[in-house]
Amino acid sequence: MKLVRITWLLVLSVVQNMAYANIIGPVEVQNLYQRVKTTLDRSNQVEPYYLEPEKSKNIEAGEAAYYLPLGLDEIADSLSSVKNWCEVMSLHINVKTCTYSEKNNAITVYMGRKTYQGPDQAHDLTYEFNTIREDGYFAAIAVAKKGPLGTSNYHIEVEIIAIDNKTFGRIYVSNKRSWVSSIAMKLYLATKGRNKQGIKVVSRDGEGNPTYSRGETGVAERNLLRYYFAFIAFFNEIDEQDPLKRHEGQLTYWFDQTERYPQLYEMSREEYLGGKRKERENQTALQQLQK
Repeated sequence: MKLVRITWLLVLSVVQNMAYANIIGPVEVQNLYQRVKTTLDRSNQVEPYYLEPEKSKNIEAGEAAYYLPLGLDEIADSLSSVKNWCEVMSLHINVKTCTYSEKNNAITVYMGRKTYQGPDQAHDLTYEFNTIREDGYFAAIAVAKKGPLGTSNYHIEVEIIAIDNKTFGRIYVSNKRSWVSSIAMKLYLATKGRNKQGIKVVSRDGEGNPTYSRGETGVAERNLLRYYFAFIAFFNEIDEQDPLKRHEGQLTYWFDQTERYPQLYEMSREEYLGGKRKERENQTALQQLQK
């Protein structure tokens, strides 16, 4: 893969000044690929991904890595569109609506509970959107400065490289917690979330049965995997020309993938699809008001 290192260093300098410091760049993405490709290529893995939460006092974050089913140029063309980012984001169970502004190069995501909510009942986050594209490498960066309950510095970042005749991608998702949101998380983990499990196996009992991560680590893993499946679902249906059929296919694919993980289960297929259809109507109506 050809890498224009001087150009990248200049781009990275600009990006970091814009507070997009979580982008690691093509060389480090290639290094990540070398570290995780054995994991991705395991034939006995349910889904070929690498998942790693990042723990610190005030940051909830995680990194995923995976193969994508399309070539880099096609993916880059798709993810350079703020409209398409809304198509991806709206598949996530906690995203109630997403609108975009091509003029401002921004998306506004309405986050809420897992069951159906109208946008007026959800918390809105406006993400500034930027992309970087060079030979063999693409990055898309969405950053929201402020969120609910005093949270801040929301990042959703995708970096993609073409390597070994494959398309390899990295997702990084993070946000900075506030004192209020930290208390809310502790309350959640002590009540509704106390029995919820994460994705990674941390140990096994004498009979080989797995014990999964829990607590804040489990929360970060579940959230990251839901974003991972949203991107995969988007590209799985990209060739469908009818927008309604494409969205239905994406919803169905997202649910089918998450249903394979008991840790991700929150509701029936009918409840998820029914809620998302109503949220889609809300999204269409709200987007019309933006024009």
